[in-house]
Amino acid sequence: MVKIFLRFTGGSSTKFRRAQEELEVEPGTTVRQVIKLLDGPAVEGPGEKLPVAVIVNGRSIYTLDGPETVVKDGDTVVFVPYLAGG
Repeated sequence: MVKIFLRFTGGSSTKFRRAQEELEVEPGTTVRQVIKLLDGPAVEGPGEKLPVAVIVNGRSIYTLDGPETVVKDGDTVVFVPYLAGG
């Protein structure tokens, strides 16, 4: 098993109904699968964007492999709401 650390900031803690936790997943698990395990917002299809930013070890998943980014032992995954303003 692979242990990852999850953090939820701002509105993402409301969307996922949690603030921080550790999670053990199978090797090869993707960010998409982690979100599904958490009963989070659906991510369908390769072009779909999440309603929150997902950061793995300080890098946006969109600079990695998007929702198909594989999490590794010890990774920290942070869910951050997008901000808008003017």
